[in-house]
Formats: sequence, structure tokens, C-alpha cells
Amino acid sequence: MTAEGSAPTSVLLVGLDGFGRQHLLNLQRLAASGKARLIAGASYSDPGPEVRGDIPVHRTLTEAREAGHRPDVVIVSTPINTHRDLALEALEMGADVLLEKPPTATFAQYEELLDAADRLGRRIQVGFQSLGSHALPALEELLAAPHAPGAIGQLRAVGATGLWLRREAYYARAPWAGRRVLDGVQVVDGVITNPLAHAVRTALHIAGARDADDVAQLGTELLHAHQIEADDTSTVSLRTTEGIPVTAALTLCAPEDHRPPWVTIYGTEGHAVLYYTEDRLEITPNREAPFNAGEAGKPRTLEFERSNLLENLIDVRTGEAERLLSPLRESGAFMRVLEAVRTAEDPAQIGEEHVEQVDSGPERHPVIPHIEDYAARAVKAPSTFSSLGAPWAAPAATSGSLALPGADAGEAQTVAELRTGDDISPTDSPRPFLDRVRTRGGVLVSDQQPLDHTWHLASASHCRMWTAPISGAGAPTPGRTAGTSGATTTAGSSSVRSSSTTTRTASGWPSSWHGSTAPVPHCCRRTARSR
Repeated sequence: MTAEGSAPTSVLLVGLDGFGRQHLLNLQRLAASGKARLIAGASYSDPGPEVRGDIPVHRTLTEAREAGHRPDVVIVSTPINTHRDLALEALEMGADVLLEKPPTATFAQYEELLDAADRLGRRIQVGFQSLGSHALPALEELLAAPHAPGAIGQLRAVGATGLWLRREAYYARAPWAGRRVLDGVQVVDGVITNPLAHAVRTALHIAGARDADDVAQLGTELLHAHQIEADDTSTVSLRTTEGIPVTAALTLCAPEDHRPPWVTIYGTEGHAVLYYTEDRLEITPNREAPFNAGEAGKPRTLEFERSNLLENLIDVRTGEAERLLSPLRESGAFMRVLEAVRTAEDPAQIGEEHVEQVDSGPERHPVIPHIEDYAARAVKAPSTFSSLGAPWAAPAATSGSLALPGADAGEAQTVAELRTGDDISPTDSPRPFLDRVRTRGGVLVSDQQPLDHTWHLASASHCRMWTAPISGAGAPTPGRTAGTSGATTTAGSSSVRSSSTTTRTASGWPSSWHGSTAPVPHCCRRTARSR
């Protein structure tokens, strides 16, 4: 309830249909408690009095203003490209604003809106609903006491995973859906900036990246399998000024419908997973840590309540709450991500040969096989789809290849690529490594950054790397002679031949590869020693 004797906060809703219907339901709840009163609506589509109640409806906010409405709060629930202009007009009316996410379509618009709110002394709450979860303060307490019983240590990294699907009907519902630009106006309606924007914003919040200046490094990888302009399968790779890596692996081409997205919080002594749409937090401490002995080290699941963002805005206005839960200024880091998406090259189209089309008509949607595995590895490594070798992503940077003599004189067969390692996260000791090692028969025998060993850059796939038969049937076993003609390592424009007799070492790598021409990847040397 509002303070005794005070009138309910007056609200004007811009955008009565679509997500606006959720706001109407919430306003009915707040009206029943005496906290809010919907006085008017502004919308091109009117759902009717049975949905919005007996209120005047105007086509535009300007018409509502000219009709004399002066609400305490304006809710903007309209397409992304209209947010800046409507929010500015609401501020000029003297109202505080609840602005749907993302707040604006460009970083410049964001700064303009921020300046206007400061100049006019008004509040803007951004509709990142997940920031109302009471799980977030609980996470802050968990990380603030890294060595308390049941803790997960100090924060090491944060990752966001979203595996949703969208059908053709989703993109057919509005002209701006799935667009980057519409009639010269910025829209930026991609998976990162709209459908799964909460995943990115929540991960940034947990990592402490809220203001624009909290972002030190930022990169994106944008792709799409739908026939749209914007991205639907992407990664975000970010590092905060405090050195915390934040990675998001997101898709709208998953095999399941609306699987709850999650944010993984990696600590030095365990991890936690926040299912932010369900306000559920799963904590898995490292039981070997001294402070997690006994019951303290057992995994636990906690469920939380959530504060409503409109109600929080009203409570701040009336003095019942100290601060906004999702203030515009704390969307600065997210807007840096949006700007990176907006200014990046257009998303790459994923070829039909890498996609399975499911259903037909409006229900038709693409599914990317194994996207769940690639997303999991991208977040945990952390890495990108390209770096992990996803067949539908751009090839990773290489500096050369490894070739073995062919059956005919003068011919050579490439059996591995030499990766630069420049795209490997600092947390995984970036270094050059051999990638896509295969037999003469074309059988791939290596893998990169598997989930259980993300620091491994050329680890065995299906068989032990140090015993993998490089020359196919009849290949030498470790310690035996591999041949007399030698292997060729090509790096850039130069090629170096190994000694005339190539012998495998105990690790299974030819002894000639231990030199500077083709060194044994560090991860494989470590694995050999640990056996």
C-alpha cells in the first residue's frame, strides 16, 4: 500500500498489445493494492475494454499529452526503435519512466536519454525483469564471503547460456522483427539484444559490469540460420575492468522450445547456476576445499521471490524503497554490448547443409545440430563457436599446417592445422597448437577444449592422442619408426622437413615435432606426464 492518505501513482501505458498485456495484468494487481491507477493508454492497436479496462485510449503519447494527461509514470512497451523518442517525451511531461528492454537502439541514444533524465531530475527504470530477482543479492553475499562454509571461492568467470527456438511466425508478427535496420532506422532486434537480452544483462550484473566504463574488452560473433537480417545464434566475449571474463552463447535455433536460460557463476572453489526466469539458484561448492568440509560442501538448491520493477519504481517515488533495481545508468555495460552488435558486420548466414528444418508453414523453424554442446563449451572454455571449430562458423585463424608425404612422390597430405592460439582465453594459457589432427583416411582424432578439460587445446577425441594412428592402418605405435621420408610443417611461406627418420616418443608425438617447427602442445605434454 502507499503511505496512508496518499493517492495511488497514476500510470499511462504506451503499447497496450503484445507485452503491454502483461503490464495491464500487473497494473490490475497494483490497483487492487492501492499502489497504482491506470489513467490512459496510447496504442495503435487497442485490445478492447475487456482487456485494458475503461480508460481513454489515444493513438500516440503526443495525443495523450494534448488531451491533458499528466501521469506520474509512463510505461513504454513498444518496438525498440521507438524507445528513445517516447521516453524523452515522457520525461518532458514530468513523468518517471518504466522503459522496456533494450532501452535504446544505439549507444548515442542511450547517452542522450541518460542526460535528459539527469537534467530533468526524473527516473528511468529499464525492464530487465531478472534484476528484480532476490537471488542476485544472495549471490552477492555468497561471493562476498569466498571462504565461508558452503562458498564457491572468489569470482573467476561468468557465462550466460540461452537455448531457445523461434518459429517463422515470430518474425512475421511485425515489420521490425529480426531486423537490424528498418527504413533507415536502427532496430537491432537480434538474439543478444532482445529475446535473450536478460541473459546478457544478468551475467554483466553478476560480474560487476554495469556502467559503460566497466567494460575493458568486447567481441561478438554473429550468425543466423533463419532468413532474417539480425543474428539468431551468437557469442559475446567480454572482459570487465576487474578482469572477469563474461561469455554469452545464445541461440534461437535449439531443438527444444523455451528451455529456461541460465547464468553460470564460476568460482575458484566451485560454481553456481542461476535459472533467472525461475529465480532458482543451484550452488555446487568444491567439497575438497577446507572450508567446505562435511555438510557445507554438499550441493544445494535455493528458490527466491522477485520484486516487480514497476512496483519498485513506485516505491522509490514514495520513499518506500531506497533505489531502483534496474536504473538506466546501470545499463551502460549492456549498451556497450548492443553497440558492438549494431556496428559489427552483418551476421553470417549458416548454410542449409548445417541446419535441420522442422515443421512447416508458420511453425517452421531451423535447428542447428549439437548447438547445445557448442554453447556449453563456449561458455565454459570460454571461447567462441569459430574457435571451437563449429562447422557452420567462420574458420579459426591458422598460421600453417602439418603435412605427411603422399603415396606418390612430390605429393603431401595435410593431417593437421597449426592454430595461432590468439583466440584462446587468457584463463586457458593461449599458445599455438595443432588442431583437427586426422589420419590419412580422414578420421578426426583430436578435439579442442572439451567440457571436462577446457585447457586442453589438442586433446584426444575417441582415442588417446599419444597413441592415435596418424598414418592410418599399419601406423607405428609409440616408440617405433614412423617412416623415412619425414613430415613437413608449413608455417606461413616457409616449410621445414623433419629428420629422415621420425620416431614417436612416449607421448606418441614424433620426436621431430618437439622442436621449434611443430612443438608438442603444452596440454598434451601435461597429459603424458600425468599418466
